[in-house]
Amino acid sequence: MNQSLVERYRAALQAGHVALARGRLEEAAAAYREAIELGPDRAVPRRSLGAVCLRLGEPVAALTAFDAALELEPDDDEATHGRAQALVVLRRPAEAASAYDRLADLRAASGRPGDACDALRRALEIEVTEDRRDRYRGLVEQVRSASGEAEAEQALERARGLLEDEPAGTGEVEPGAIEPAVTGGGWPAEGEADAAAPPAPPDGEALAAEADAAAERADVAGAREAAMAAAHAYRSTGHVVAAIDVLLRLQRLAPDDRELHLMLAELQADRGWTAIAAEKLRHLARLAELEGDHEAAARILGTGESAGTAPGTAPGRG
Repeated sequence: MNQSLVERYRAALQAGHVALARGRLEEAAAAYREAIELGPDRAVPRRSLGAVCLRLGEPVAALTAFDAALELEPDDDEATHGRAQALVVLRRPAEAASAYDRLADLRAASGRPGDACDALRRALEIEVTEDRRDRYRGLVEQVRSASGEAEAEQALERARGLLEDEPAGTGEVEPGAIEPAVTGGGWPAEGEADAAAPPAPPDGEALAAEADAAAERADVAGAREAAMAAAHAYRSTGHVVAAIDVLLRLQRLAPDDRELHLMLAELQADRGWTAIAAEKLRHLARLAELEGDHEAAARILGTGESAGTAPGTAPGRG
């Protein structure tokens, strides 16, 4: 891809991200299709198009886009998730459950057992099997080792009914059992699959994509603004790991950004990683004191107290 083509590809991709963030779905889809033409070897515009097609109520087109993205990047988490969502809307339960199985495997392999539990629970909600139950219990033990007893118990509680001895699922589930954010509660009625349009997903996804695009073109200020907004959006909907991921990507561009590190500490506390969060806050408070910014040091200490990770008194404050 020559430089001119690269610039045109990036411009089309960015136009899609911006249009999506503003809710202009048809405009976003057109921009992503242009980016696909300019970058046929890139998975990002294909999975982005898939997400837009889902929101437009075009699950067949969404599935085609996600499958194309996965041909290029077989381990793509977002495309795998989107594929599972499209299969749910299309009333193809066995394939949807298998797609969630695959998503759970990807997340477990990348060291995210909590998120893997979420994906596998979706598969269980569609079709209960003993193998899935056993795998879920195994993932819970990984959560216990990685994040502690409380996180593990929460994961068990969320799947309590699915882990008990009940008749195996048939692909038909109770209303609301399968990812309401995608299906609106249960499977669409017969004949409505093509028209079913899931509610808009959190803005975090579009903002994170905007941050990545800004980072690609070395726009540090733009990447920071979009990444921080994405982290707030993800956090507000309970997607704490996604919020941490987007800030860690930003950290490569802005390693000394105090607000970034403060929010990372808050998110780590949200996940129960209190020791790590407390150490980060202690370091930030110490740096603020050394710079003579006592107000910032006090604010950092207050953040720790409110998050339950009070790092102790900063040097020079008594």
